[in-house]
Amino acid sequence: MKQLITTAALLLTTVFSFTAKAQISEKDKDDTKKVYEAAAAAFQNMDATALSNIFTDNGTHIDPMGKITRGRSNLLSLYTNLFSYFKTLPRPDKSTTNVTNQDSRYIAPGVILSTYTEETTNYSGDKTSSEKYSFAILLVKKNGKWLCEQVTMTPVTEFAK
Repeated sequence: MKQLITTAALLLTTVFSFTAKAQISEKDKDDTKKVYEAAAAAFQNMDATALSNIFTDNGTHIDPMGKITRGRSNLLSLYTNLFSYFKTLPRPDKSTTNVTNQDSRYIAPGVILSTYTEETTNYSGDKTSSEKYSFAILLVKKNGKWLCEQVTMTPVTEFAK
């Protein structure tokens, strides 16, 4: 019985210490927020080079259709082609973006998992369209800088009732 109580106490201590370590420092919160802001600015400006540079050399992007693109040079090509396509589309009069469900935690030293949902609404004349995606981003610290190791985009859809 004593061994069972000792084991339970050790388990609780381990879980508590892991939870305490999982909290992200304010500096890392600020630094990872800068990565998000750089990615958002690169996407808004359709700057494929800037967007691919937030990834590690072997970074991975999994798009909403499940296609996996690996490596910074392949990501540069992906984003160049994507932005070329976007430039052929009519631009909305106005766009708004709402980010919700944000959560970040350390999963190992120098590794952060960040998740959030992003809804973008476009306004063109009297028409409104909306897209909603959940993101899971694995960030790693390389040479004192946070970079994306993997970005996964999942469309948010409602189940049929």
